[in-house]
Amino acid sequence: MQINSSLRATFGLGALIGLGLLFIGGRFWLAPEAGEQGFGIAVNEAGNYAFHRIKGVRDFSTGLLLVTFSLLQWKKPLGILLLVGSLIPAADAFIVWSSPGSNSSAMWIHGLTFLTSGGLAYFLLKGPDSGEPAPGKQPVTENAPRKG
Repeated sequence: MQINSSLRATFGLGALIGLGLLFIGGRFWLAPEAGEQGFGIAVNEAGNYAFHRIKGVRDFSTGLLLVTFSLLQWKKPLGILLLVGSLIPAADAFIVWSSPGSNSSAMWIHGLTFLTSGGLAYFLLKGPDSGEPAPGKQPVTENAPRKG
């Protein structure tokens, strides 16, 4: 599949977001308190890191899907994942905003992630599907005369 530079940049951004989520998910496993600080709220569970591990798995899995779909240049699945997945940072921003003593800069990061994901999803889903013929090429149909 030939892709234009805008689409290539979109796949690159999708992969970059995915790599960021791999880092964040790993950090919630390896350094849960640092992950908690970066998220923007204080859980304070006295050494119980179950929430952190759950969040780490969620972020790592989503990041792995984003990187995979980006590297395979799966336009529609990547767009759908970004669109549906944008609900996560939107909810995260609201959770941080509504939590007493939360980190307001983290709320803005969640909000910007929501907007970025939604924008990339729009770009990926608005155009022709990757299965469409390239400009100037005729699609093969069952009724088309065959050569040879």
